[in-house]
Amino acid sequence: MNRLCAAIVFTSQGVPFIQAGEEFLRSKPLPEKKGFAENSYNMPDEVNSIKWDNIHEYPDMIAYYKGLMELRKAHPVFRMQSEAEMTQNLCFLSDTPENVVAYLLKGKGADDTPENILVIFNGNDEEILYNLPEGKWKILVDDKTAGADGKKIISEKADVEPLSALVLEKE
Repeated sequence: MNRLCAAIVFTSQGVPFIQAGEEFLRSKPLPEKKGFAENSYNMPDEVNSIKWDNIHEYPDMIAYYKGLMELRKAHPVFRMQSEAEMTQNLCFLSDTPENVVAYLLKGKGADDTPENILVIFNGNDEEILYNLPEGKWKILVDDKTAGADGKKIISEKADVEPLSALVLEKE
């Protein structure tokens, strides 16, 4: 779920904002194992401090966040500057299953190299099979990895894992 939320933030227009430590699953446990702080503004450092040792526990999560940052940096279509540019180059797709959001970004119109980038968010607890627009699509982001360089090429249909994002670049 954390990866899905991070993918939503980093593929959205505007300035992405994340909390310190989010990339290594920071939480704020209360002393004596009494749960977690929901509002820690007046809690001691024992609760609010960043536990830097957690970096070593979650290298895959940190790599995922780095990959999302690389993706955003590599593709100007995720950083459009005006409402007019977004209106012209962003199209939400309506043929989606329940709890799924999908949109197409027109890269050429936003001074990006790929013709199109397709972003799919699956908020369901089960995998979905999504019918892709015509053509070949390179996977940039899935439920386990993220980055600016694509890996596997798919066409026609895409399996989108539960509670995950899939970002595809048109070949």
